[in-house]
Amino acid sequence: MGPRATSPPSILIVDDEKRLAEVLAVGLEVRGFRAAFVDSVADALAYLESHPVSLVITDLRMPKQGGRELLAQLHRPGQACPSSS
Repeated sequence: MGPRATSPPSILIVDDEKRLAEVLAVGLEVRGFRAAFVDSVADALAYLESHPVSLVITDLRMPKQGGRELLAQLHRPGQACPSSS
């Protein structure tokens, strides 16, 4: 049997500046990562419900809710989130 293929790490980018998020996603994909982007905390939480990711990159200042609020919600007990362990 040959080596087992592994899927590349998946990264979610959360930024209200869509063009910046898109450029970052393309740059990550060129380097072998899977990348997706959304433009709000609500969309990020919805995305994460059905798409496990290795890493979340977030803008701290966005309309309505920012990255700090997203991180706080990801670290709630029972919330699935990427782990550094």
